[in-house]
Amino acid sequence: MIIYNADLIDGIITPSENGKLKVLCGKGIVRVLNSDGEKILNFKFKEDPRVERAKLIAYKANVEIDPNSLLCFPDERERTMEINRVEGKLFEDYIFNLLSEKFHVERQREQFISLSRITGMKYHNRPDFIVNGVVPVEAKVRSVNYEQIKEYSRLFKRGVVAVAFRSNCSVPNGWICVQDVVKDGTRLVSFIENLLSR
Repeated sequence: MIIYNADLIDGIITPSENGKLKVLCGKGIVRVLNSDGEKILNFKFKEDPRVERAKLIAYKANVEIDPNSLLCFPDERERTMEINRVEGKLFEDYIFNLLSEKFHVERQREQFISLSRITGMKYHNRPDFIVNGVVPVEAKVRSVNYEQIKEYSRLFKRGVVAVAFRSNCSVPNGWICVQDVVKDGTRLVSFIENLLSR
């Protein structure tokens, strides 16, 4: 939770070292208090176009979000991290709901023992989803980490990377990228059906 002072400037809550308002912000919570400690109900933060993407994914995932809980972060880096975190979580929820309508879906099941404690290196061994026990699906809102997918391909010769919008996507042989899944989830379902039928 972050707490900072702010003022209302042109109808927008703006961080200010000596501001009369107190803003509490973090993990989906945002509160704005006046100098008497009373909650202010109608407030706005400076808009950020990235929040529109989060709202779109939330709509597709059938989840309500408060855009202010993303916009309230005074630091650009913290705001970016929170928007990315929320987008990733919402997109995973959307993919899980979409695939669960047609398949048996497990979330983040460990596939093999990680050697990270011994080597000190990070290993990826939990694909976001396993469909019908055989097809891994990794959900990505932005860039795709080729090395991560390559590690999964050691155990799974075939799999899918589901990308929310458009992004560079390079995967090992046998794996496929399905882009713009937020726009059209039926293509992802079709590709998985095809992999399961082989």
